[in-house]
Amino acid sequence: MKMNKISSRLRIAAVVALTALLQTVLYAITPPPTAMTVPFQAATPTVPHTSWSGNQVTLKGTITGPGVGVDTISYDWDPGDGGTHCSGTVTTTNQFDIECQHTYNGSVGSVFVAVLNATDTTNGTVAPVSNCPLCCKLDSMPSRLRPR
Repeated sequence: MKMNKISSRLRIAAVVALTALLQTVLYAITPPPTAMTVPFQAATPTVPHTSWSGNQVTLKGTITGPGVGVDTISYDWDPGDGGTHCSGTVTTTNQFDIECQHTYNGSVGSVFVAVLNATDTTNGTVAPVSNCPLCCKLDSMPSRLRPR
């Protein structure tokens, strides 16, 4: 009886170890998706987008990788202000147009960092987090809306 309990525990431990090994091998064979955010200024990606409190903005990103169109890949935009996330499934039709419309509210100078996450749910690989650096810095109304 004792031998059966030990034998069962060893089998369970072996299955757990084998599962971890297979996940490692699978990760090496199928790289995770790549998530990228669209900067405000391509030459200087750390320059924040600007907006004003109460204005709706569109966060934009892309997700690429060998699993797009083959595996199930999900995305999640976290706007960085505690607000509602935008999430969905990546397809070959939308992979270059992963958007999230969001309205930021706050005082002038408030800065929010949005994050785009992507997960290949078929094999469990996760893209490195892609920040929209200092995504939205709230400013006063833009001059284009001021009367001249």
